[in-house]
Amino acid sequence: MFGRFASGHSASTDKRDILCHANAAMGGRALAHPILLATAAIIIIIGFLMMRWAGRYDAAGIATDAAWRMAWRRSVDGARDELGKVIDEQTKDIRADAARIGVGRTAVKHGGRFLIARFVGIAGIVMMLLGIATGATAFLWK
Repeated sequence: MFGRFASGHSASTDKRDILCHANAAMGGRALAHPILLATAAIIIIIGFLMMRWAGRYDAAGIATDAAWRMAWRRSVDGARDELGKVIDEQTKDIRADAARIGVGRTAVKHGGRFLIARFVGIAGIVMMLLGIATGATAFLWK
């Protein structure tokens, strides 16, 4: 009596009924591996966040930021000024560090950031591609 519901069906029978209804709702094909799909979503989000972080310290990220600002304004007038403003915003801390700790140490510090940002950006792209492949595997693996 403990393993049965009021209708007299066991818990496993009701789970099978739910899966059958889900199978019919998806056009006759149930998702066989929802854990893989959730893993794919997490991997894609982590890859996206890695690319966003890398864009703060990467020269290409600075140019992309300027392009997005112009796209939001829906105007290309003053593109050089906008790019100059973004570069000034991004390099403020470099100038402050150069005045405080010297040019050599600043070059090493920010050069290291640039190299790490490059690596993290590439790793973010790879993570997103792996997430897409994992998501496809969740649907295609039987």
